[in-house]
Amino acid sequence: MSHGFKPQRADYITSGSIKVTDKKSDAIAYTSQIVKASGTIVYCATGFVGKQQRPHPELFHTFATEKARNAAVVKFFVSRYLSIQARADIKQLRTKPRSLQIGQVLTGSWGYDETHVDAWQVIGLVGKISVKIQRIAISELATTGPTSANVVPMPDHFIQPPEIATRRVNGNTVYSDRCALSPWSGRPLYESR
Repeated sequence: MSHGFKPQRADYITSGSIKVTDKKSDAIAYTSQIVKASGTIVYCATGFVGKQQRPHPELFHTFATEKARNAAVVKFFVSRYLSIQARADIKQLRTKPRSLQIGQVLTGSWGYDETHVDAWQVIGLVGKISVKIQRIAISELATTGPTSANVVPMPDHFIQPPEIATRRVNGNTVYSDRCALSPWSGRPLYESR
């Protein structure tokens, strides 16, 4: 059982700090300046977000100039605002009704030094925002080099043994284990081996 010191938010805030709040997010910064024994001034910034349980600041830094400190505080506020906006956008996408239909072909590519193409077909709709997909075969149209080709998915030619997965849809994108799958454009796809 530990009875050690548990820091609170106030423990990170320099005495005499000025509280600066962001009007577009839940970020708060405390700015101050300290005069060292040598006479140099150090500009400090400490920043927190929301009502986080852990008291550790997201921004805790000293700067050589007031301008650099103020720029860091603005960057901290903008970063927090963008983070909140991104979360709201993702939440909205997840509640948006799916636009995929049964029979629709989804493709995606993956690989590091090779480009592999995955093709799946929507075989069922599950709930309001998920789909059941099954892997389908890919046909080589034309060789484009010694180890590359243009390929196209083959709808209704399911791979045996069947690979079936139920995945949540974000807009019209489905995430497989290897890549993001989106509706096939109907054009040949590049694959290298």
